Amino acid sequence: MSKKFLAKIIVASVLAGGINFLPAPNFETGNFQVSVAHAATMQFSQPVKIGKIDTGIQSPIGGFGIDGATSNKGNYYTKIKKDNNQSYGKGVAIFGEGKDALYVHYDYDGDYNASTAIMGSKFGDKDISNTVVIDIGHMGDIQQIKTNSGITFYYISFGYKWSYFYIIGKRQDGKWIKYISSRETLEPYFAKRLDWGHAPNYPPLFKDGKISKNVYCQNDTIIVPYTNLSNDLNGEFRFKWDEAAQWFSVEQVKY
Repeated sequence: MSKKFLAKIIVASVLAGGINFLPAPNFETGNFQVSVAHAATMQFSQPVKIGKIDTGIQSPIGGFGIDGATSNKGNYYTKIKKDNNQSYGKGVAIFGEGKDALYVHYDYDGDYNASTAIMGSKFGDKDISNTVVIDIGHMGDIQQIKTNSGITFYYISFGYKWSYFYIIGKRQDGKWIKYISSRETLEPYFAKRLDWGHAPNYPPLFKDGKISKNVYCQNDTIIVPYTNLSNDLNGEFRFKWDEAAQWFSVEQVKY
């Protein structure tokens, strides 16, 4: 093989993501080996719905509606309707299996904070001390996003006439993290705030819960299309994984 031809291989390999020589090449005999090492980047699967937990739409019986759970050890919520067998008051639901299992510790009466109108249930590990607080609302969805690095993310959304979402996950060291909360992370991107009376500092929401559930992935990025509640702004948010920071960057794209 000519030196010129070998040079072309080296250039092409470097452009493809790097090159490592194993033994040193012998140009006289033509005996050499080349190993191309592609730069590793995080790759996300498309989101897959694995279940839901929500408060229903103005449910007259109260409690949490739970569907798709691998296991749900909880009591029916009978404070309003004594013979209720449709919604749950307090317990632990498990979504998924094995190391990717998501535990939800819920308490319909105990989790609610009247001053903030937040239903702060705990999502994450079997050990409740290793969880993050998620505000459970109407029409909830839990979608799982797997990666080629062993980290699993969950896109958790709620919404009826308005919507909000979270991106949480378990780090490789086992600790559960809330990476994105649309109410907190995205507040700087919207000029208008909503006054709900009982919660005057309620952060931005999105119009039509179905839009924020229409999440999808491209390579190492989670993309969420949106329409603002005031109906004057449309676009998408792109959450790109930063391997060095072990966190998501945020980019707003306006249509």
